[in-house]
Amino acid sequence: MLEVDRAPAFFLTIHTAAIFLVVTTLFLLFKMVPQVRAQAKSELLRPRGFLLTCLLFMVIAAGLGLLTGPRGLYLADWLFALALGMTLSLLNPVAAVSFLSANFFLRPWELVPDNLLFENLPKGLAALALLSWLWHGLLNRKLQISLSGPLLLLLFFVFWLYFADFAAGNPQDGWPYLNELILPALVLAFLVMNTVRTKPELEMLTGAVTLSASGLITSALVQTHQIQDAQRLEMVGLLGNSNDLAAVTALVLPLLLSFLGKGKRSLARYAALTAITLLMLYALWLSQSRGARLSLFLALVAYALFFTKFSLRKILITAVLGLAILPFLFSTDRRSEDLSASTQARLSYVVAGWRMTATHPFFGVGVGNYPKLYERYTPSLVEYGERTAHSTWILIMAESGLPALLIFALLYTVALARSWRMRREQPAFFLACISYGVSMTFLSHAYLFLPYLLYSMIMAIPPPPSSNSYCS
Repeated sequence: MLEVDRAPAFFLTIHTAAIFLVVTTLFLLFKMVPQVRAQAKSELLRPRGFLLTCLLFMVIAAGLGLLTGPRGLYLADWLFALALGMTLSLLNPVAAVSFLSANFFLRPWELVPDNLLFENLPKGLAALALLSWLWHGLLNRKLQISLSGPLLLLLFFVFWLYFADFAAGNPQDGWPYLNELILPALVLAFLVMNTVRTKPELEMLTGAVTLSASGLITSALVQTHQIQDAQRLEMVGLLGNSNDLAAVTALVLPLLLSFLGKGKRSLARYAALTAITLLMLYALWLSQSRGARLSLFLALVAYALFFTKFSLRKILITAVLGLAILPFLFSTDRRSEDLSASTQARLSYVVAGWRMTATHPFFGVGVGNYPKLYERYTPSLVEYGERTAHSTWILIMAESGLPALLIFALLYTVALARSWRMRREQPAFFLACISYGVSMTFLSHAYLFLPYLLYSMIMAIPPPPSSNSYCS
């Protein structure tokens, strides 16, 4: 199983995340305005429609306040963001998917535990997004269920995870875990590939993802600096591990740069770009994750190779900058003995995974059983107890067999190939595919939503105007 940090969140951490959710919902509102104006017959342009929308927002806010109970005032910022996000979700299916994605990153149900409203947010927001997609599709007579090749491949991968776990005799333990993590990821990916059709819609989703992920990293920095003797970046919940936070940074940083680089150039835009980039790089350094730093370095190399015109001057500048940032990328406060032990342990994780696959090649040992069986299959007990594979590829292969590994590798290949074909229109996704692909090689992200969200966003990239067909 994935290691989940259940430490409580501090007051500042909770409200830092809330502020970013407020900013994300305001961004969604800002992006919806041009779409509403483009619809001459939109009811929202009329006074009656606007008043009904305001009334809907107030009703939702009041309902959320009642469900929150006596802590309503304490969580007023969260309630405002949730009420506005739910209102926008009812008005626009892409806003609903974007808001759902933002909550997957900020995860308020982990920041505010033991609360009826927040505990039911994951299922509630997913149901709201599905309802919005169905309602607007039927209302506009444009409901289309796109079962494209990439989506069918993803569905087959999830089916194999369940089937292999059943064949391995592990459904009583593995299926609840898959239901908790992989099913929400599948619902999110399905909605992305069935709602996002145009460039403005993709920008809306990308903006929500980058803002909320930046909020997660900022909240982690706030949390870490309030913990006494904290050695590495920390956060609460499923994404609380420093390596997972570093992977989020490696995934989102290319998207963030692309998002902030669009539109009218101004000093404020460049200042915001610089500030947030430095914040993300600081978080990356504080995480002390060598894999995430390597992934970012390779993304920079890919950018230099594929998105710049070569000249002797640029080659020299790139070489000098590369040599200058290498010490930053790979420097760490961890002792050499710790790093050596960590390297040996990771080799043991890989060998243990291969040994599990050798004895269970087709169906694997069952979802969640790698940690339980680690000591039996490891060549040397560098680390004791239950240990995860620290590699998405090894974890999938060991727990669900070689067919699962081949299908997942095909998923990544399809995403990489499509992002390469669309690199001129959306270069950020190609760089994100490279950086996150490297990061997840050193992390157990097989059942997280991150790889499948990136996959679905790449598949949702609209073709350039000159294209006559959508090439998946």
